[in-house]
Amino acid sequence: MMTPALSPTPERGSEGEVERGKDRGGGGEKPQALRAVRALCDHQGLGAELSFRKGEELLLVGGVDEEWIRCRQGDREGLVPIGYASLIL
Repeated sequence: MMTPALSPTPERGSEGEVERGKDRGGGGEKPQALRAVRALCDHQGLGAELSFRKGEELLLVGGVDEEWIRCRQGDREGLVPIGYASLIL
């Protein structure tokens, strides 16, 4: 009877551990990879919204709710309607 090969599991609770989606700021650890989205259409933002043009890449900062995400474009940061962007894999 064969047993499946197990890959080693990382230790939990070590200093500098990065939880899923959270960076604890542990010095010397590899930073979490930045995710990006591509704009599916032009959008002229109002207030806290980010303005962008179709095809532009925006850095994903985080989710806000089921309708909005927070993105960065250069030195500007703002809200983006989730339906106006596609995650770049």
